[in-house]
Amino acid sequence: AFETAVAEALVRYPYSAVFPRLLFRHAAKKTIPTERERALVEDALKRLPSLLKADGELIRFAAPFIGNIEESRRLLSIWRSGELGRLSEESASGVPSAKRWTALLESLPVSLEIGLIDEETAINELFHQDSAAAESPELEREILFSVWDLLRTDEARAAMRNELSSFSGTITGDENGDGIIDSITLYDEGIVVSYSQDADQDRVNELVVAFDAGWPVNTEFTYANGTGYGGEDKILLVWDVYPALREAVWGETRYVFRPMEFNCPVTGFETLGGPGGILLPDGAADGGFSKQTFLSYAYLIERPGRDFPGGIERFECDNGVVLSSKEYLDGVLRAETAYENGQPVLQRIDLDADGRLETIRRFKRTADTILSSEIEVIESDWDGDGFAEYREAQ
Repeated sequence: AFETAVAEALVRYPYSAVFPRLLFRHAAKKTIPTERERALVEDALKRLPSLLKADGELIRFAAPFIGNIEESRRLLSIWRSGELGRLSEESASGVPSAKRWTALLESLPVSLEIGLIDEETAINELFHQDSAAAESPELEREILFSVWDLLRTDEARAAMRNELSSFSGTITGDENGDGIIDSITLYDEGIVVSYSQDADQDRVNELVVAFDAGWPVNTEFTYANGTGYGGEDKILLVWDVYPALREAVWGETRYVFRPMEFNCPVTGFETLGGPGGILLPDGAADGGFSKQTFLSYAYLIERPGRDFPGGIERFECDNGVVLSSKEYLDGVLRAETAYENGQPVLQRIDLDADGRLETIRRFKRTADTILSSEIEVIESDWDGDGFAEYREAQ
């Protein structure tokens, strides 16, 4: 479908550089292009001298496909020299173009690959930006990996590794190559500070992860009940030592986990620069969590109280089974409940706020002995003499 659409566009719009640019970018990602793709590329290359008059930047996409390496270097050199000159003039006037510098950065891999620039020049341009972006450098993940993969000498790799270890700024990601940023990683001296992800590309981050000493410490996001980020339920995750969770808050319920028992990753990592390089979150991990999973691993669960508005009810659990619960209001114990097989058996409750759990609620058993939460009997000892003055069977 892509090949057919481009072929038709090349016929209908012979002087447009838009479709040759799309074609070159598409073909660059193919390990083995099809016969038709090769034919389309050849057709676009025939028009290149004319198209470059309207869009000089097209050469950075076309350069890898030009059969004559000297001609490829010459044409790319003309464009790069012109852009660097204009950038220098803009910098002198105090209005440098970050967009122009971005295009130059994106030309580094192909310039290095065809031998137009050497490794030292590529690394220097990559990390020492003479532009408006210099105060808060922004690099593209794909460019970084491409340049690193093209380095052939140990000296160049050591130099880039050194630049990475002291890098402060942002690294952006565009996973599907559509030109829209879908992840941003902030660094301070080569250490990750935060990572954000806009998976559906609506320019609203669904996932923002805070880091400390280069490792995730917490994140807050919305989750669509197991269908992925960006849903309706708000979740807070706090890690003990990543990816082991310390606690999670899902809506109004808080789950607390024992040390190093429950791993819940929200991002994987890639290393750029080998040993001594930097870590890049890749957003590939999915914790695969659910409320049932949280319940299975939590030893303590907190949620708003059921009997006293504004209160907090705390459940002690083991392997997903509730053992007991206590409800507090303003820090004062107002109710405690005993459980069997995860279901309530007996509750003692302080209804008159005098500090005594004077009322007892007993819960019904069903025919198959499974306990339910339906109240069977209520008894109250209002004067504390050990005898119930009030008793009601439900």
